[in-house]
Amino acid sequence: MKTNKIKKYEKTIRIILAMLTVVCMSINLEIGEGLKDTFHVFSIMDCAYVILYYLLLTQIADCKDKRAQICCAILAMIFGMCEVIGYSISRYCNLSCVIGSKLTFLKAVLKFLGYFATFYSILLFLFTKGIPKMKELKDKKLKFFTNNKRSFLIVAIIILIAYMPYFLSQYPGKISTDSITEISTALYSMDNMINHHPIAHIAIVSIFVNIGKACNDYNLGIAFYSLFQMILTASVFSFVIYYMAKRNVNFYIRLLCFLIFAFYPPFAGFAITMWKDVPFGLAMVLYTIGMIELAIQQEFLKKWKNRIWLLLSMILVILFRNNGIYVVLLSLPFMIFFTKGLRKVATAMAVFILAFYMIYKGPIFTLLKVTDGPIREALSVPLQQIARTVKERENDLTEEEKERINQYMPVNEIGELYYPLISDRVKDTLNNEAVKENKIDFITLWLELLAKYPVEYVESFLAGSYGYWYPEAKNWVIWEFDEDSYEQAKQSLNIEVEQTPIINPNFINKMIHGINYTPQTIVSAIFSIGFVFWVTVTMMVYVIYQKRYRLILAYLPVMFLWLTTIASPVWCEYRYIYSMFTTAPMLILGMMSLINNEDNKEKGIETNIERK
Repeated sequence: MKTNKIKKYEKTIRIILAMLTVVCMSINLEIGEGLKDTFHVFSIMDCAYVILYYLLLTQIADCKDKRAQICCAILAMIFGMCEVIGYSISRYCNLSCVIGSKLTFLKAVLKFLGYFATFYSILLFLFTKGIPKMKELKDKKLKFFTNNKRSFLIVAIIILIAYMPYFLSQYPGKISTDSITEISTALYSMDNMINHHPIAHIAIVSIFVNIGKACNDYNLGIAFYSLFQMILTASVFSFVIYYMAKRNVNFYIRLLCFLIFAFYPPFAGFAITMWKDVPFGLAMVLYTIGMIELAIQQEFLKKWKNRIWLLLSMILVILFRNNGIYVVLLSLPFMIFFTKGLRKVATAMAVFILAFYMIYKGPIFTLLKVTDGPIREALSVPLQQIARTVKERENDLTEEEKERINQYMPVNEIGELYYPLISDRVKDTLNNEAVKENKIDFITLWLELLAKYPVEYVESFLAGSYGYWYPEAKNWVIWEFDEDSYEQAKQSLNIEVEQTPIINPNFINKMIHGINYTPQTIVSAIFSIGFVFWVTVTMMVYVIYQKRYRLILAYLPVMFLWLTTIASPVWCEYRYIYSMFTTAPMLILGMMSLINNEDNKEKGIETNIERK
């Protein structure tokens, strides 16, 4: 009798919590004049949401796992804050929807509690019931689609065929303003390069552009580059499937990853676009595989072939993006820490990478007459913060502060030039030489203004980066069919190039345009940087929850890349974080299967490898 009363009491509490959650989630964060604008009009869907929340709470009601509760609570707090702050930044590029007044702050807190309850419930269900349920997923053994060379080749060919409609409808491939700059260097300035775009990628572009020049058909050179990159992409993605099979990742997970690699439109669209981000994204895949192996094999570095694999993947990451060095450098201490018993080897490898980078940036750059790009490229965040301060607090700045700012940027212009989402207009005004000669003074000025105007600094940073952590942020994903780029190439490079589709491009063009500009939907989440970031972080925390601390190594490269990306010049640029999408099938789906595989325990993980 007593038990029935308790159960009835618990059900009542869950109903009340579900109703409160729906009420909090329905709060309007828009700046209104009073309470009348706080809640939306009741709809029948609210009843459905209450029922869904109730059912979800019922599923997790018996959870006694304190570790899971703590991990999910931390994630729910982070995601809830991202939603509330991200909404305000996306609407007004400031925190007015959060700290604009006492009422807005109260609404923001209540909205946050609604998000917290929702995310906490979903995450706890996933951690304790959803992901573990995959253990019951039956595996399937096939001669095809496994870890043998024949399967690797067939999968690569299928992926390549899947990309062909994009290539034929966008022939000879896609070029952007960045592509034109690299082509220009490849044709006219190889003896006077600037390291704004990686010279390794320019060298590859040069090979194909010069093939086109030799054939008197630059379209052919661009087409060969597109085919080369398509083959490279298909091969790396096929290798991921091969590797998953080697590690006994469930067949259905491998199949799902294959479908993503073959039919996820951005992969095909990027494969035919002349960007450094594509080979970098593939290099990050190889580096991530190396880090996974380092994590799951205690003695991975004992074999020379494994050391060479890891070193080469690090070098490729460094060569194909200028921020690749930060990804590698930040990963090295963790690599050394987790290689217990082989730390001397890991340290030697770290020293080798550092020596390589110093030689590459020193003697090799000198030999090839390569000069570093302007210092402004690394100062997007502080320059935007100073410009926002000038715009918002110009009347509060002292004459001395204005004079000091004016040494580096025209103080009378940067306030008007300031655009919260992109730093190009502000950073183009920077006096690079003045910053180089007075680095300490510039840093001191930046810190002094930070101390006086912290809100402006925080709002500037959030406005310039929210696309990388707020799932509802929307920007273009795939470079579209662009005749203007080809026309610009004709005029500026004095070469004959033209897009000449071999098949009707209408379907591909409409699909790409829809991906780029269709309003947010559930489906569009798979193209959202913020959403994929959230899911990747969730899996990393799940690894921590499972006490598989070594597996954190697998997530470090893409997490460190994300850290460098939020300091980039653009608020939401898919190509900057393309590597998070190329590695996601492994770090999200593949890792679920690895963790859930009952044989992949600390003792026996190395014995669970198919040998064909």
